Amino acid sequence: MRNFIVNKTHFFIAFTLCVFVMRYAFTVDTFPLLHAIFSGFKFIAWAILFIFFLKHPQRPDSVILLFAVYFVFLLYTSVIHHTDAIVNLLTTSIDVFFLWAICKMLLPEHSSFIVKTLILAFSACIYFNFLLMIVKPNGLYTTFNGNSYFLLGGNHNQMGRSIITAITLNGYYALQHGKLKKNMIFLIIVSFITLLWVGSKTSLVGLTLMTLFYLLRSPQMKTITFCTFIVVYAVMQIMVVVLQKDISGNRATVYIVEKVLHKDLSFSGRTIVWIKSLSLVEQSPVIGHGVQSTVWHRERLGVTTTHNIFLHQLVNGGVILLVLFCFMLVQAIWNYLKHNSEPTQYICFGFWLFMFMMMMEVYSFPIVAIYLFMLDYTKHLNLSEQ
Repeated sequence: MRNFIVNKTHFFIAFTLCVFVMRYAFTVDTFPLLHAIFSGFKFIAWAILFIFFLKHPQRPDSVILLFAVYFVFLLYTSVIHHTDAIVNLLTTSIDVFFLWAICKMLLPEHSSFIVKTLILAFSACIYFNFLLMIVKPNGLYTTFNGNSYFLLGGNHNQMGRSIITAITLNGYYALQHGKLKKNMIFLIIVSFITLLWVGSKTSLVGLTLMTLFYLLRSPQMKTITFCTFIVVYAVMQIMVVVLQKDISGNRATVYIVEKVLHKDLSFSGRTIVWIKSLSLVEQSPVIGHGVQSTVWHRERLGVTTTHNIFLHQLVNGGVILLVLFCFMLVQAIWNYLKHNSEPTQYICFGFWLFMFMMMMEVYSFPIVAIYLFMLDYTKHLNLSEQ
């Protein structure tokens, strides 16, 4: 009977995780029928998880309490600013809560099951998108500004969130359990072809770094590479985005931007967006403007996002939200450092690479939450259960 319950539990949790991944990997807002189907799956998954955790309640810990404060404050500032994106905020917060509950309950004894399910779900989305690209090489359709629309992420800049996450989790799993190595190889090949096809240079650089880091076997080289990457990221985040320093005279930085990332010194126009975003921050520096719609952003920034994760926090919730977000990062890294290992180091490197990519993009928060929860519960990922 116990084995039956475990198997049934695994089936329902696998279903809800697959629905979660599918909703955040694919972008179907412009397809009413698909959007309705995805919404239906969402409510079914929520109902399953609600009933399940009603029977198996999880005691809140510092991880979810910090997330709760983050979302409650974000809801507060959104309400007082009368934004029209509150429903999306509530949906996101529910998804993050259920993801935490799954990790909290199952990671201690079934970490490989959770990670493997996420890997296979992300991989399936990437492979399916690749097949669609073969059938529709120029995308499902062309947007109003002439860009191609793809199922995975919607545009080429957003594809990286699913690809890097899949590679990160698969790399950890292969190092920890010695399995899914063939999927890792196939995933890397398909991802390289996909990103070359759509011309996503930043994601391509990220994929290359993840591949090279996976192939490194020297712990010393991994540590040096890791530390060097974090320093480069921190310097670029502070100097280029926040302080808006002129980098044209710095040969090393110019080389990274132009030769490695294949962007101009305005980061494909992002510096203008960052300046406008900082102006919005000055208008409401403490509590921000709340979660706003894409229309609101387009009217003020000319684009639908701030194109930077930290500016995104400042615009949405001011200094208070930024501090809460930084507390989340510090808590996750602290928990990781207490129980780190070579396999979990790959997750941490993937997280920092993800943060580097979010220096120029803003990815869905539930995807960010996957990294944070994996780092927060690193001690469970070091178990060798199969």
